Amino acid sequence: MTTPFLSEIGVGVQLFIDLVLLGLFMVLFKRLKSLGKEKPDPDNRAEVAEEAGRTASQIIDMLEPLVKEADAAAASFDQQIRDKKNLIGGLNDSLDSRIISINLLLSRAEAMLDRAANASQSPAGGSATPLAQVRDAFEEDVFDQQQSIVDLYEQGLDVDAIASRLSMPKGEVKIVINLKKKFMAMETLE
Repeated sequence: MTTPFLSEIGVGVQLFIDLVLLGLFMVLFKRLKSLGKEKPDPDNRAEVAEEAGRTASQIIDMLEPLVKEADAAAASFDQQIRDKKNLIGGLNDSLDSRIISINLLLSRAEAMLDRAANASQSPAGGSATPLAQVRDAFEEDVFDQQQSIVDLYEQGLDVDAIASRLSMPKGEVKIVINLKKKFMAMETLE
Protein backbone atom coordinates (compact mmCIF):
# COMPACT_ATOMS: atom_id res chain seq x y z
CA MET A 1 0.00 0.00 0.00
CA THR A 2 2.91 2.30 0.60
CA THR A 3 4.77 0.99 -2.45
CA PRO A 4 2.55 2.82 -5.01
CA PHE A 5 3.03 6.03 -3.02
CA LEU A 6 6.80 5.59 -3.10
CA SER A 7 6.64 4.81 -6.82
CA GLU A 8 4.73 8.03 -7.42
CA ILE A 9 7.40 9.97 -5.53
CA GLY A 10 10.11 8.32 -7.62
CA VAL A 11 8.28 9.18 -10.82
CA GLY A 12 7.85 12.77 -9.62
CA VAL A 13 11.55 13.10 -8.82
CA GLN A 14 12.48 11.65 -12.21
CA LEU A 15 10.07 14.05 -13.97
CA PHE A 16 11.58 17.02 -12.11
CA ILE A 17 15.10 15.97 -13.08
CA ASP A 18 14.04 15.53 -16.71
CA LEU A 19 12.50 19.00 -16.78
CA VAL A 20 15.64 20.57 -15.31
CA LEU A 21 17.82 18.78 -17.87
CA LEU A 22 15.50 19.86 -20.68
CA GLY A 23 15.71 23.48 -19.49
CA LEU A 24 19.48 23.35 -19.36
CA PHE A 25 19.68 21.93 -22.86
CA MET A 26 17.36 24.68 -24.08
CA VAL A 27 19.68 27.31 -22.55
CA LEU A 28 22.67 25.65 -24.20
CA PHE A 29 20.86 25.53 -27.52
CA LYS A 30 19.93 29.24 -27.30
CA ARG A 31 23.51 30.19 -26.49
CA LEU A 32 24.86 28.13 -29.34
CA LYS A 33 22.21 29.58 -31.64
CA SER A 34 23.06 33.16 -30.64
CA LEU A 35 26.73 32.43 -31.20
CA GLY A 36 25.88 30.96 -34.59
CA LYS A 37 24.00 34.11 -35.67
CA GLU A 38 27.06 36.19 -35.17
CA LYS A 39 29.21 35.55 -38.16
CA PRO A 40 32.64 35.19 -36.78
CA ASP A 41 35.48 36.15 -38.91
CA PRO A 42 38.17 33.56 -39.47
CA ASP A 43 40.41 35.27 -36.91
CA ASN A 44 37.66 35.11 -34.26
CA ARG A 45 36.93 31.34 -34.57
CA ALA A 46 39.26 30.52 -31.72
CA GLU A 47 37.32 32.85 -29.44
CA VAL A 48 34.00 31.27 -30.47
CA ALA A 49 35.35 27.79 -29.83
CA GLU A 50 36.68 28.91 -26.47
CA GLU A 51 33.28 30.47 -25.56
CA ALA A 52 31.47 27.27 -26.59
CA GLY A 53 33.88 25.27 -24.44
CA ARG A 54 33.26 27.53 -21.46
CA THR A 55 29.48 27.30 -21.96
CA ALA A 56 29.65 23.50 -22.19
CA SER A 57 31.84 23.44 -19.10
CA GLN A 58 29.35 25.62 -17.19
CA ILE A 59 26.46 23.36 -18.17
CA ILE A 60 28.39 20.28 -17.11
CA ASP A 61 29.20 21.95 -13.80
CA MET A 62 25.50 22.74 -13.33
CA LEU A 63 24.39 19.21 -14.22
CA GLU A 64 26.91 17.33 -12.09
CA PRO A 65 25.31 18.14 -8.69
CA LEU A 66 21.86 17.35 -10.11
CA VAL A 67 23.03 13.96 -11.32
CA LYS A 68 24.62 13.23 -7.95
CA GLU A 69 21.43 14.23 -6.13
CA ALA A 70 19.34 12.09 -8.47
CA ASP A 71 21.63 9.13 -7.87
CA ALA A 72 21.43 9.62 -4.10
CA ALA A 73 17.63 9.90 -4.27
CA ALA A 74 17.41 6.72 -6.34
CA ALA A 75 19.64 4.84 -3.88
CA SER A 76 17.56 6.09 -0.94
CA PHE A 77 14.35 5.11 -2.72
CA ASP A 78 15.72 1.64 -3.45
CA GLN A 79 16.74 1.17 0.20
CA GLN A 80 13.29 2.25 1.38
CA ILE A 81 11.66 -0.27 -0.93
CA ARG A 82 13.92 -3.05 0.40
CA ASP A 83 13.11 -2.03 3.98
CA LYS A 84 9.37 -2.06 3.24
CA LYS A 85 9.67 -5.49 1.63
CA ASN A 86 11.47 -6.86 4.71
CA LEU A 87 8.86 -5.30 6.98
CA ILE A 88 6.04 -6.82 4.96
CA GLY A 89 7.76 -10.20 5.07
CA GLY A 90 7.99 -10.02 8.86
CA LEU A 91 4.35 -9.01 9.13
CA ASN A 92 3.34 -11.91 6.88
CA ASP A 93 5.25 -14.36 9.07
CA SER A 94 3.60 -12.95 12.18
CA LEU A 95 0.16 -13.14 10.59
CA ASP A 96 0.78 -16.71 9.45
CA SER A 97 1.62 -17.72 13.00
CA ARG A 98 -1.50 -16.02 14.33
CA ILE A 99 -3.69 -17.66 11.70
CA ILE A 100 -2.43 -21.05 12.81
CA SER A 101 -3.08 -20.15 16.44
CA ILE A 102 -6.60 -18.95 15.69
CA ASN A 103 -7.41 -22.09 13.72
CA LEU A 104 -6.08 -24.24 16.54
CA LEU A 105 -8.12 -22.36 19.11
CA LEU A 106 -11.27 -22.62 17.00
CA SER A 107 -10.76 -26.32 16.45
CA ARG A 108 -10.08 -26.87 20.15
CA ALA A 109 -13.13 -24.82 21.13
CA GLU A 110 -15.34 -26.88 18.84
CA ALA A 111 -13.95 -30.11 20.27
CA MET A 112 -14.43 -28.88 23.84
CA LEU A 113 -17.98 -27.75 23.12
CA ASP A 114 -18.74 -31.19 21.70
CA ARG A 115 -17.26 -32.81 24.83
CA ALA A 116 -19.21 -30.45 27.06
CA ALA A 117 -22.42 -31.21 25.18
CA ASN A 118 -21.77 -34.95 25.43
CA ALA A 119 -20.89 -34.66 29.14
CA SER A 120 -24.07 -32.74 29.89
CA GLN A 121 -26.14 -35.46 28.20
CA SER A 122 -24.40 -38.32 30.04
CA PRO A 123 -24.88 -39.00 33.75
CA ALA A 124 -22.80 -36.78 36.01
CA GLY A 125 -20.08 -39.10 37.27
CA GLY A 126 -16.97 -37.07 36.55
CA SER A 127 -15.23 -34.96 39.10
CA ALA A 128 -14.53 -31.95 36.87
CA THR A 129 -17.20 -29.89 35.20
CA PRO A 130 -17.10 -29.47 31.42
CA LEU A 131 -16.31 -25.77 31.87
CA ALA A 132 -13.28 -26.61 34.03
CA GLN A 133 -12.13 -29.12 31.41
CA VAL A 134 -12.35 -26.46 28.72
CA ARG A 135 -10.40 -23.97 30.85
CA ASP A 136 -7.67 -26.52 31.57
CA ALA A 137 -7.34 -27.40 27.89
CA PHE A 138 -6.91 -23.76 26.86
CA GLU A 139 -4.20 -23.16 29.43
CA GLU A 140 -1.66 -25.09 27.35
CA ASP A 141 0.51 -22.91 25.17
CA VAL A 142 -0.74 -23.00 21.60
CA PHE A 143 2.66 -22.27 20.11
CA ASP A 144 4.26 -25.17 21.98
CA GLN A 145 1.54 -27.47 20.70
CA GLN A 146 2.07 -26.24 17.14
CA GLN A 147 5.76 -26.94 17.40
CA SER A 148 5.11 -30.37 18.89
CA ILE A 149 2.79 -31.22 16.01
CA VAL A 150 5.33 -30.07 13.41
CA ASP A 151 8.18 -31.91 15.16
CA LEU A 152 6.25 -35.18 15.29
CA TYR A 153 5.16 -34.78 11.68
CA GLU A 154 8.75 -34.22 10.61
CA GLN A 155 9.70 -37.40 12.48
CA GLY A 156 7.37 -39.27 10.14
CA LEU A 157 4.30 -39.79 12.32
CA ASP A 158 0.89 -39.59 10.66
CA VAL A 159 -2.07 -37.47 11.78
CA ASP A 160 -3.69 -40.26 13.84
CA ALA A 161 -0.48 -41.04 15.74
CA ILE A 162 0.18 -37.35 16.46
CA ALA A 163 -3.40 -36.78 17.63
CA SER A 164 -3.32 -39.74 19.98
CA ARG A 165 0.14 -38.92 21.34
CA LEU A 166 -0.75 -35.28 22.08
CA SER A 167 -4.37 -36.03 23.05
CA MET A 168 -5.65 -33.58 20.48
CA PRO A 169 -8.43 -33.75 17.91
CA LYS A 170 -7.34 -35.06 14.51
CA GLY A 171 -8.85 -32.06 12.78
CA GLU A 172 -6.62 -29.73 14.77
CA VAL A 173 -3.53 -31.73 13.86
CA LYS A 174 -4.55 -31.73 10.19
CA ILE A 175 -5.03 -27.96 10.23
CA VAL A 176 -1.57 -27.32 11.66
CA ILE A 177 0.13 -29.70 9.23
CA ASN A 178 -1.75 -28.37 6.19
CA LEU A 179 -1.05 -24.75 7.10
CA LYS A 180 2.63 -25.46 7.71
CA LYS A 181 2.83 -27.16 4.28
CA LYS A 182 1.19 -24.15 2.63
CA PHE A 183 3.48 -21.68 4.37
CA MET A 184 6.57 -23.68 3.44
CA ALA A 185 5.38 -23.83 -0.19
CA MET A 186 4.85 -20.06 -0.21
CA GLU A 187 8.34 -19.50 1.20
CA THR A 188 9.92 -21.64 -1.52
CA LEU A 189 8.11 -19.62 -4.19
CA GLU A 190 9.65 -16.38 -2.91
